[in-house]
Amino acid sequence: MSSEQGQVVLVSGSSSGIGRAISEHLLAGGWSVLGWDKAQSSIEHPSYQHTQIDLMNVEAVQRAL
Repeated sequence: MSSEQGQVVLVSGSSSGIGRAISEHLLAGGWSVLGWDKAQSSIEHPSYQHTQIDLMNVEAVQRAL
């Protein structure tokens, strides 16, 4: 997967499992990642921004967008 400077991707479930692996893969490829998850994240990268959010809460998602 190629990236261009300024490309941003939102990954849900970014704190663990497949979501975390995808986030780390994208970060390694030069992407900026917005990680959304109910749990806190331990990913530390200058291009990673984490939002602790419950995606079942429609109002919270609307506020975050």
